[in-house]
Amino acid sequence: MTAFTSMITLGMFEKYPRMKCAVLEAGATWIGAWLDRLDHKGEVTGPFTPIKLKPSEYFYRQCVVSADPDETMIAPMVKHLGADYFIWASDYPHVDASFGVVKELKEQIASLSLAEQRKVLGENAVRFYSL
Repeated sequence: MTAFTSMITLGMFEKYPRMKCAVLEAGATWIGAWLDRLDHKGEVTGPFTPIKLKPSEYFYRQCVVSADPDETMIAPMVKHLGADYFIWASDYPHVDASFGVVKELKEQIASLSLAEQRKVLGENAVRFYSL
């Protein structure tokens, strides 16, 4: 969160508008509240920073966030921010990854539409990384 916040508030996304950023290894359920907070604080600090857009606008323009299989509130967060901004991290083949992770991932987002599920389960990664 700290590195991501610094990248936004210090103007990296402003200076490098084609730079992409995947926020990894931090979970994803915090991002909605954090963007709301950054936007609110930006109303006060805006004149004193090198950024011209709301912090959330940089996120929507240049970022995705990686959700972990054990995040139980990810579907509501996807609905809140939009399915285009989420990718999944399974941690496979790390020791803390579990077998059956794909089933677990699918269960966490079962309430989303099939189109949203496809985006989160792979289409966004393909698009973001130009695969």
